[in-house]
Formats: sequence, structure tokens, C-alpha cells
Amino acid sequence: MQTAKTTVQFNLTPIDNARECIISPSSQMPLSALFKAQILNWLKCHGVVVLRHFEPSEDIGILIDKTSRHISGDPGRVFSQSAFQPVNSGNNAIGLHTENGSCPATPDLLWLNCLKAPSHGSQTTFCDGEQVYQAMPTAMKKQLMAKALKFERIVPYATWQRYAKLELGLSQSSAPVSLAQLNQIQGKWRSHQSTLNHDNSITMTVIAPAIHPSNFSAHLCFANSLFGPSDCHQKPKICFADDSPISQRLLIALNQLCRQHTTKIQWQPGDLCLIDNSRYMHGREAITCDRRQIIVAMSYL
Repeated sequence: MQTAKTTVQFNLTPIDNARECIISPSSQMPLSALFKAQILNWLKCHGVVVLRHFEPSEDIGILIDKTSRHISGDPGRVFSQSAFQPVNSGNNAIGLHTENGSCPATPDLLWLNCLKAPSHGSQTTFCDGEQVYQAMPTAMKKQLMAKALKFERIVPYATWQRYAKLELGLSQSSAPVSLAQLNQIQGKWRSHQSTLNHDNSITMTVIAPAIHPSNFSAHLCFANSLFGPSDCHQKPKICFADDSPISQRLLIALNQLCRQHTTKIQWQPGDLCLIDNSRYMHGREAITCDRRQIIVAMSYL
């Protein structure tokens, strides 16, 4: 048992007998009373934690600020409250991906808050990239370690301005960001270069490894956006960094392997799910219940 206060204990329940865990207090407790070290220790151990049955969620923003160095977001979404943005990715199933995984920088932490739970289906899925890597055939490991992934897409002017200001911690009403400032944004284990087009859109090229360590250990993980969505943005061209294609055979094998290490959460209203975005990919079943309402926040340690 872990405790934030001597009077409060926590019940830890595995999700589907996997590493991911639901954590509930033994008595009433606000989320803001949790300690940063405690949250990060849970995340290091479990990769995905669902905080359930805490007092109402008005103070989630306090917890995010306490735990994070910087708050970011998706430039294709609006902020609905505090650090959160609504998940507005249509009704189709969404493939496994790391959040902002095809961008110059990816957030360390992903926060999902369930405002309304679906009565059936429509659940969020999680895939442990560490387990996927461990289960990979040696030849597949060597192939993916030898070549990074390349993501390339056209990004409209307004979108890349919003993205750059989010990453640089600037107000959206501040002066326009230059291309040079955008190109200074370089995330962990990745590089990027953007070039300006005649209409002030950019061609954004991101080179990112398919396999890398997690934020909390040296263990290698298959965690990326190879199967990720593009509902709010132009679908990127994805290939290896040397411009060679990724074979359909490899994609099918990877998809099958990921499915073997994927679980899902049965949402309850008020749940706050915290994901290690460097280790875990997440996705979503097709939306079959209109009651589902999830908001998302992203942050850096």
C-alpha cells in the first residue's frame, strides 16, 4: 500500500490482470492532496494508472500543475477547461499511437478525464510498448532499431503557429512565431525540420525511432504513431528515415503483436487516467454510445 497521508490508504486493482492499475483511496480524498513523487512512482510501476473514486474533479488542474513542468496540447483542438481539450476524433476506431507521436516533440504524460462514461463499447485501449518489444522476434528488433521512422505532412499556417506557441509556452495572442523558432523544437530521441511553402504552410518532417527507452527506465519500448490517427490533421506520409517503404508484411506482424499486449479500461464517470506516453500507446474502440465524453490534457515532466 502507498500513502499520501498517514490516514489514507489506497486500493490498487490491476486492469484485466495486467500491469495497468486502478487506484482508489480508502476514504474521501481530493486529487490535489496526492504528491508528485507518489504519482510518478505509480506511473513508473504500472505505466497506466486510473485514479477512481476521488473527490470531484475541479482540482485536476492543480494536480497537473503540481506534477508537470509544462502543459501542451493538440493544435487541432480547442481548450475546453483549464489544461484540457475535448476528444473530437469522430466515431471510428482509432489505432494505437503515442500522443503527438508524429510531431517535433511528444508530451511525457497524457491525462484522460472521463466526464460521461459510455454504457457499452467505445472504450479506450492501451498497449504496453515495453512488453511488445520484449515479445518481438530478434530479426524484427534489429530491423526497427536500424532505421528510424519518418513522418512528413503539410501543416497549415494557423495550425503550426498554435502548435509552436503551445510547445514554447507562449500565449496564443502573442506575436507570430518564426520558422526558426519552430525548428528549435526538438523532442527526446527525435529530430525535425520544417520548410516554408508559398502559402505560409509548412512541410514538417519528423524523424523518430520506433523503439526507444521510457521516461522512467532504460527498458526499450515499441511506442510510436505508426498506426496513429490523423483526424484533426493531414495524414502524414510514413516511411523509414532513409525513404524506404515499410512493408505491409511488417505492419501486419506489428499490429498482431501489439494486439496481444493491448487491454482496455471500462470507464466510470470521474475517472482520471494517467499514461506514460513514452512507454504506452493508446487507441479507441469505435464509438457506439453517444454518452461518452472524454477530455484530454498533455504535459511534460
